[in-house]
Amino acid sequence: MDEVEYRDEIYSAYLGEVGGAVLARVLADRQDFTADQRRKLATFSRLETRVANELETVLRRLGGTFGSTREVSAAAVARADAIAHWAMFVEQLGDRLVPYILRFERLAASAKPQDESALQLLVEHERALWYFGRDEAEGRVEKSIQHLNRLLPGECFLDLGQV
Repeated sequence: MDEVEYRDEIYSAYLGEVGGAVLARVLADRQDFTADQRRKLATFSRLETRVANELETVLRRLGGTFGSTREVSAAAVARADAIAHWAMFVEQLGDRLVPYILRFERLAASAKPQDESALQLLVEHERALWYFGRDEAEGRVEKSIQHLNRLLPGECFLDLGQV
């Protein structure tokens, strides 16, 4: 992978994390989800934000330029509006994440030494989201959040007022 492709892949992942954080934050504000689901979504958003921040640091070091994330945010809000219920959200996680896991594993395999931890976090968090969705779909709702919390040291459910 050449320099331009490497930076473009990281930028694409960064935009995905920004969109994921916005999506989860918008869903966490919906009153048709339970308090437990809203707390999980707030944690989901916090993890997406953590990964986006790590990727932003890598991009700045690589000399990347940042455009507006307004389009990504608007698309995330539209996606949130299209999610009719919790089961639909959980189902979409399983359907959408595997290609990203594979893509990010390839990116992490080509990581520069100074980028390894950020790109490994990218892979690990995507896997954690997949496991979270699987546990939710299979009714292991008490266990599901553990996958996200292990990547948020010192944190667990977040106060929705912080999001």
